[in-house]
Amino acid sequence: MTLTTKFKKPKWAADQIIRASGLVEDVCKHGVGHPNRECLALLPEDKRKSYSIHGCDGCCSSSSTTPKKVKCLGIWVTEKEKDIQVEQLKELAPFISAIWTYKQAIKRD
Repeated sequence: MTLTTKFKKPKWAADQIIRASGLVEDVCKHGVGHPNRECLALLPEDKRKSYSIHGCDGCCSSSSTTPKKVKCLGIWVTEKEKDIQVEQLKELAPFISAIWTYKQAIKRD
């Protein structure tokens, strides 16, 4: 059952939901909830900033300069951030392997 709201759903939104807090979110085709801009505008100023924070995948941005986001280790990041995370994991791999080997040796004793 989809609830209807008084707020216009953007063209990119597949659905709208109303959170328990009363915030209306536009849900994109990827299943990510983006705060509805009209709804945000009616909130008290002290709540707008915190209610506008969300795990954005770029669908709600009207700017074409917004970097494309990809999912890496369960979170949405830009390609550049993903590359940095992958490099950091490569650097940590020998240490992770050594710890795992050490734990296996302890279990055998």
